[in-house]
Amino acid sequence: MNPTQDPLRKSGLTGRLGAASGFIAALGGWREASGPAYRRLAEAVRSAIASGAVVAGARVPAERALAGRLTVSRTTVVAAYALLRAEGWLESRHGSGSWSRFPTGTEAATGNGRWTRPSAVPQRAARVLGRIRGDVIDLRCASLPDLGPLAKRFLSFGSELTGWADETRYSPLGLRELRRAIAGHVTRWGLPTREEQVLVTAGAQQAMALVAALYLRRGDTVAIEDPTHIGSMDVFHGIGARMLPVPVGKDGVRLDALRHTLATEQPRLISLVPTFQNPTGTVLTESARRRVARLCEEFDVPLVENNALGDLALDVEPPRPIGAFSDEASILTIGSLSKLVWTGLRIGWIRAAEPIIARLAPLKTISDYGTSVMSQAVALKFFRDAERVVALRRRQLIDRRARLSRELDRQLPSWTYSRPPGGPSSWIRLPHGTGVEFAPLALRYGVSVLPGDIFSPAGGFPDYLRLPFVLEPDTISEGVTRLARAWNAYASAARIEKQPLGVLA
Repeated sequence: MNPTQDPLRKSGLTGRLGAASGFIAALGGWREASGPAYRRLAEAVRSAIASGAVVAGARVPAERALAGRLTVSRTTVVAAYALLRAEGWLESRHGSGSWSRFPTGTEAATGNGRWTRPSAVPQRAARVLGRIRGDVIDLRCASLPDLGPLAKRFLSFGSELTGWADETRYSPLGLRELRRAIAGHVTRWGLPTREEQVLVTAGAQQAMALVAALYLRRGDTVAIEDPTHIGSMDVFHGIGARMLPVPVGKDGVRLDALRHTLATEQPRLISLVPTFQNPTGTVLTESARRRVARLCEEFDVPLVENNALGDLALDVEPPRPIGAFSDEASILTIGSLSKLVWTGLRIGWIRAAEPIIARLAPLKTISDYGTSVMSQAVALKFFRDAERVVALRRRQLIDRRARLSRELDRQLPSWTYSRPPGGPSSWIRLPHGTGVEFAPLALRYGVSVLPGDIFSPAGGFPDYLRLPFVLEPDTISEGVTRLARAWNAYASAARIEKQPLGVLA
């Protein structure tokens, strides 16, 4: 090949990158690393930028050109570049190409190639909450639809507003009336609760952040399910904690693995989603919950159980929260109205023993002096009509879960999944390839999905997707139709790549 025709030379890379051979050399022995190919490649490019082997601000090779020089599939390079863009290491301009860069707040490292990423930046949530332009069906966020006529009932106050307007004092723990209502709601879960055991928060995410701030410091370890809730990982990442993945089986977290982690790693905190686990939808059995409570007692380690989806039972009622099975262990139970009532209603809570609530109160005060009184007033109205809202949500989700299942069975029969007994989403396994490779292609066909590895603290589950069933039934059908078209294109490309090369006579 003439050097002037080398697509990597034509990209105009400067500094130590120089020519194609220089770029390939900067990636080092990325093939010998462990994990999916796209992740290995992304890590190599990331390290090359951080160490200065690839100059920040340089134009990087086009996806097709790099795939040809590395003799890998283009989808591998597409997925690697997509990951680097999400993390802020690449910037792309439509029709112009991509450039290397340092994420905001990131420091270039010394010659050993190490780099630091700003721990306060939520890498995962940004991929879920970011807006998508154009005619795209968004299957990333499992936010429930509006409540229809019931919404007006909660959001119209009339003369009731006057009474709350007189509430001029800060209430870090939350309004007494609301704490009493939450205590009654949690008691109906099977966990006897008094208002003194409740702290009102701005959603379950703030609740998790307060728990992490109470128990963890930078460098501490937390035992966490794998896969698990994205927001929890962002909280622990932001505080600088080290996450210890504990695998999830068909009935929730594997207790043998949890015991081993507690015995060998001695984590400072356990984080579980025992009811309609996000993203797998599994439910920890009552006997398993008893065993988890005993493990907390035996190893003297606090547990935070996220029960934000606990009211979304679609088949059978779940067991009582883990906190119901121990009076000695430090077990904090998180709940939320955001998943049940409305995403914009940022009302959550922490239920724990009174001494723990007392320790959390100063952290809540520092955070915001107390949750919005108006939001608490809306939440209080909900609890007066909770049974109707729960019944409506369950009817909606049962119908939409059935629609998603029918469409998947009809249009994507090679995809496998188990029907979740509750919650708003299904955990889907692809027959081949990876979700990170498939997601960018799906977006081109007008549907946005989350690959499985985003839910894994260890970067596992590359062949999974999470698909919510919260949209209108017809929108769910159209979304699966677009996914099927994208999958046909993805599978066809994979078959072509696997074809053996012909032998020239």
